[in-house]
Amino acid sequence: MKTLALLIAFTLTSVAQAEVHDTYAKAYAAAEKDGKPLVVLISATAWCPPCKLLHPTIERMKKDGSFDSVHFYYLDYDKETKLANDLDDKKRVPVFVKFTDVHKTATFLRGNKSKQQIIKFLGEKRYEFKFKQPPSRFKSL
Repeated sequence: MKTLALLIAFTLTSVAQAEVHDTYAKAYAAAEKDGKPLVVLISATAWCPPCKLLHPTIERMKKDGSFDSVHFYYLDYDKETKLANDLDDKKRVPVFVKFTDVHKTATFLRGNKSKQQIIKFLGEKRYEFKFKQPPSRFKSL
């Protein structure tokens, strides 16, 4: 009985986190392959108060399947500073960067946001910035 409960819990956890990636390269490749948007959260939980407030919300959203319609990657600014600066040169965290059309279009959402605001952002069709060609810096860095 205990084994069955653990198996069900593991299966539910695996399904809910199916679109959350552990590296930028994997997230980029998956987004390029199936055409789903890639959402990167640039954050620094060690020293950034808004990032610390946002972190529990993101963890809940990973578990409840909120990121199933996109490929999600959590980028730690302190560990991947060069990549963070390549993706968003404003150097302000936290920031969500959503790439669509295989990285020809980027939309930004800055600051500590509620789950509802993040979900709305994930589904938005408006774009703030268009590239004529995908910059090489967005390829697997």
